[in-house]
Amino acid sequence: MGKRLGFFISDSKWKNYHRWAYNIAKALYMEGYDVVVITPRKSKLYTRLKGYGMKVVGYKKSGIMLVDGYRLLQICKKYKLKNLVINYPDDIRVSALAAKYCPLEKLVFRRGTIPVKTKNKINSHLAKKYISTVITNSMANKEAIQENKSSVFRKKPIEVVYNGIQEKHVARDKEKFDYHQNGELIVGLSKCASNRAFCNGFFEYLKKAVIDKERITFLIFPERRHGSSFSGEVKQLSLANSVKLTGQEAYLSEFMNQIDVYLSPVAENSFNYSLIYAMAQKKPVIGISGGSNPEIIRDQENGFLVESDNFDELLEKIEALKDDKLRESMGENGLKAVKNTFNFRHSARQIQRILFSND
Repeated sequence: MGKRLGFFISDSKWKNYHRWAYNIAKALYMEGYDVVVITPRKSKLYTRLKGYGMKVVGYKKSGIMLVDGYRLLQICKKYKLKNLVINYPDDIRVSALAAKYCPLEKLVFRRGTIPVKTKNKINSHLAKKYISTVITNSMANKEAIQENKSSVFRKKPIEVVYNGIQEKHVARDKEKFDYHQNGELIVGLSKCASNRAFCNGFFEYLKKAVIDKERITFLIFPERRHGSSFSGEVKQLSLANSVKLTGQEAYLSEFMNQIDVYLSPVAENSFNYSLIYAMAQKKPVIGISGGSNPEIIRDQENGFLVESDNFDELLEKIEALKDDKLRESMGENGLKAVKNTFNFRHSARQIQRILFSND
């Protein structure tokens, strides 16, 4: 039997933390680890991993803390779990009970972009006492947690495990539809609704900038939640054919296949996933110098970092990327980074190191 570890998620709805657990648990399983996933039978996480042939244990949540804690405790004892990873804030209390009475050697809480309810005194006490390690998805996030005096995890060991991408999204063949018409450079953007000020400011700047607008086209990926409202703003910018909206794409990776350069308008502490999707398709990336972006973008290697208010510099970088050789070189470097660092296999190995570092 290989080294055993468990994942626990009591929520049955398929959300981002389910996707993370699904991909990491599967990657660890492929590495030869004995993985036990505890989750409701009605959840997609249960059915998908069960179909993959993994060990999945059904968990029925009652909503009563002691009852739910006892159920998890019995599962941990039955499967002799010593290490448990949780990824859902509401699971802190019942997991802490299991950590106390099982006992677990390590209870690891993965905190991505989900805030933890610090006002609940029971949650805070149990988190401080029984969670051994916190995982987050960027150094920027780690520093924000450590600097937040109200954070229950401020003094806990915090490990950075970068998000990964599924291999099926890496270097796929180009889709049939091509937005190029006359050899122009296609610059793609997504998440414009998350930073309207930057996008609107840059597009207003483009109206007055001295550029050959026939040689550069900006293509915007419309997000389902915000796309319609921002689409109206784009149409009012009067940039003729310089700024276009795509149709509703099924996958972000398909959008990245249709562009030459990706420009990210956001600079948040949480991991900037969109950059990875672009790099996986061998696209140079441009991002604002802030948040997690400098951890992903190696300036002048796989793309460029620019200041958020320096549109002159941004346009210079875009113009520079008209050079086919530069785009190819940066695209290759970006793909190498995805294959070496920003993939689920690498993330799983980091989890392995955190859980079994003392073995």
